[in-house]
Amino acid sequence: MNVKMPIAVELDLEARAAYVRYSIAPVDRTIAVLPSAIVAADLDRDGDVVGIELLRIDDAAVVFLAKHFAAQRELAFPPHVDGRSLERP
Repeated sequence: MNVKMPIAVELDLEARAAYVRYSIAPVDRTIAVLPSAIVAADLDRDGDVVGIELLRIDDAAVVFLAKHFAAQRELAFPPHVDGRSLERP
């Protein structure tokens, strides 16, 4: 299996959001992975994932769904993007 690694991970701890980028390709469209758009995926013109956005990284179910979505598409998902990302020393 050839798993694609993310090229960047952007965390916004105040907003409790994350963006996992897999490509620098232009975004053609965005799809809601959850109907509420708490997890969304940006796709390029060919339908390949450019990035995955999570709007509540402190919710384990949201993170689980994003990881599952990535795994179905042979995309690695960074283990540090979860509720623990919000913990401050």
